[in-house]
Amino acid sequence: MAASAQLEILGLAELRKLLKDPKLIDIPARDYLDGMAENVRARARINAPTGVSGGAGLRGSITVDKGGAAGIVRGVRSLTRRVGSNLPYAKPVEFGSRPHWPPRGSLARWAQLKLGATNPMQADFLIRRKISKIGTPAQPFLNPAVRDMERQTLPGLSRKFLNAIGLRFEKGGRR
Repeated sequence: MAASAQLEILGLAELRKLLKDPKLIDIPARDYLDGMAENVRARARINAPTGVSGGAGLRGSITVDKGGAAGIVRGVRSLTRRVGSNLPYAKPVEFGSRPHWPPRGSLARWAQLKLGATNPMQADFLIRRKISKIGTPAQPFLNPAVRDMERQTLPGLSRKFLNAIGLRFEKGGRR
């Protein structure tokens, strides 16, 4: 993914070792990560700026990658989820860019639709020239989504996660 955030549970292997049945943690951990990732995805889609394609562009490209379901992170086995976009311009939107010349004609449609330019190719040149001098400002959409999730949603998800582990542990202990 061009721009992404990775969510993970570190120390999961150690927690699994402490439990008599390590499978007690697997489903709640997956649900916990899925909840965090979906929350970040939804918030990032709201935060992402829209261009000429509206919601089909950057907003529509923000997804959750569950491909890294189990991996090794810093030597510790963990569950991971990646939230982000694979569009090449996602990273420059999130972090801004240094001065550079965008490809000729790449901003003509944007200038026409967003600025009402009557001569889109001239506007394209002028915008590209400005970008070549000052770059583009950051318009963060993913990092604020992660911070919002941490502040507003994570405490509730953490309680659900711990309750789910406790319930599974109780059910497992009664067998």
